[in-house]
Amino acid sequence: MSRITMPTAKGKANSPSFSTAFKEFITDSAARGLSSKTLRTYKNHFHCISLHFDTEIRLSELTRSTLNEMVVSMRESGLATNSICSYTRVVTTFLNWCNRQH
Repeated sequence: MSRITMPTAKGKANSPSFSTAFKEFITDSAARGLSSKTLRTYKNHFHCISLHFDTEIRLSELTRSTLNEMVVSMRESGLATNSICSYTRVVTTFLNWCNRQH
């Protein structure tokens, strides 16, 4: 699994939820010209991630432990290692985007 960097939040009250920020990420990605296939992959991965993780958590409350619990949940559900790696790559890409934006 790649290194995950936690997003910096200016304040808990101002911190968006993971799902709200992810929607902004999709919009920004589309505006930057990412292919429709990439955007579809991001959206599909978000759906799969949401089955193992509370996406309404505020970014300011997100911890490495929370993300580790997501990976454990994925493993326990029988997901293939390659699938888990693919999902965590999308999360890492998203969190890197958050660090640049928020």
